[in-house]
Amino acid sequence: MQRFGNTEPAEIRFSPSISSRNDGLFYSFFLLLPETFFFSLSSFLTSVLLPFYCFFLHFLIVFLIHSSLSSFLDLNHKSNLQIDLFFFDCSSLLLVHLFFFIFFFLSSSSQFLHLAYRSKGYEPQDL
Repeated sequence: MQRFGNTEPAEIRFSPSISSRNDGLFYSFFLLLPETFFFSLSSFLTSVLLPFYCFFLHFLIVFLIHSSLSSFLDLNHKSNLQIDLFFFDCSSLLLVHLFFFIFFFLSSSSQFLHLAYRSKGYEPQDL
């Protein structure tokens, strides 16, 4: 029998830019985008829309309570005080929701990076 070419097993080589440890996170970031779409959507709804919905709902409730109290108790001479209390209540509520928005945004970002690291085979103790 006649042999053609090299019979040794072929060696598979990867380019250093793809297999390097530094570029791995970049590639896994784009590979995880479809996988974490629903996770990102749920964190967006939790961190952005839900606090603003609660804020406007609370804004409406406080407005209705203050307007009903002023009409029921006839406190028109103290309307400036009521408006000040109303805006103070809404501004403090806005700060609370802003805090929760920052907290949920940071937690969802850290979880996304954690997923990207784990997809490359890193464990939390490696970081």
